[in-house]
Amino acid sequence: MPSRHRSRERALQVLFQMDLRKQPVDEALSSYCDSLNPEAGDPPDPFMAMLVEGAAAQTEAIDRRISEIARLIHAIDFTPVLSDPSLALGAGGAAVSTE
Repeated sequence: MPSRHRSRERALQVLFQMDLRKQPVDEALSSYCDSLNPEAGDPPDPFMAMLVEGAAAQTEAIDRRISEIARLIHAIDFTPVLSDPSLALGAGGAAVSTE
């Protein structure tokens, strides 16, 4: 059984695949597992499957929340921060003084 960290990574990959290919949960899990080891025919990792099924069941609520947050972020005016040279970032992301 893979580590929980690995299971989470794989769950995100399956969710991305589901969204991209418009696949149902069982088909996405099956094709993902086949891509890992096509000859084994192993069932999906139970923790990964639970994460995928749980997220898929909440797709509408998740999409609604993402849209709400995106609207809030879009409404923020970042222009003053972006145009203030004293807040400029130098190489490596370190703040650089312009004085």
